[in-house]
Amino acid sequence: MLERIRFREAMVVCEGNHDLIENRSAFETYVLQRRLPILINQAKTISIRNHAVQFLGLRWGAPGVRSVNARGHADELIAQSMDVLTPSLDPHAFQILLAHHPHAFDVAAKFKIPLTLAGHTHGGQMMLTENFGFGPAMYRYWSGVYEKDGSRLSVSNGVGNWFPLRINAPAEIVHLTLRAV
Repeated sequence: MLERIRFREAMVVCEGNHDLIENRSAFETYVLQRRLPILINQAKTISIRNHAVQFLGLRWGAPGVRSVNARGHADELIAQSMDVLTPSLDPHAFQILLAHHPHAFDVAAKFKIPLTLAGHTHGGQMMLTENFGFGPAMYRYWSGVYEKDGSRLSVSNGVGNWFPLRINAPAEIVHLTLRAV
């Protein structure tokens, strides 16, 4: 599917849990052999309309780890990946962190990364109210835009499901427009 996407400036992607369910190594090899623009604890700077934009792609979990849903475990794996990634930070570029798990935002904000894009939560999947349901029970950030110390996080509900039922967590595809100031 990624090979068929047509883009204007550039395309970059990061991996998520559903990409790796069957076999992490096979998925990563497949994507890299096809020269698809996946960033696995890597950075790529692109000039867009004469502005340097640096995309930082965070690895999902760690090799050999099948689940990172527990809050503490996810945070530990995210911190390990950010330790690998942060030496690549370009202070002259607008940085965008691509992190499937939204808890990466805490570390991104510490490093003053202005924008983090995440998913994984399905908007909480089943929410009884806007703030009560699986989302806040399992995640610090589960849907929408968050701000901390001048950094922002956008968590998309995505279009997938844990199972075919969503309550007060509608599927979405987010379109962001960035403007130079």
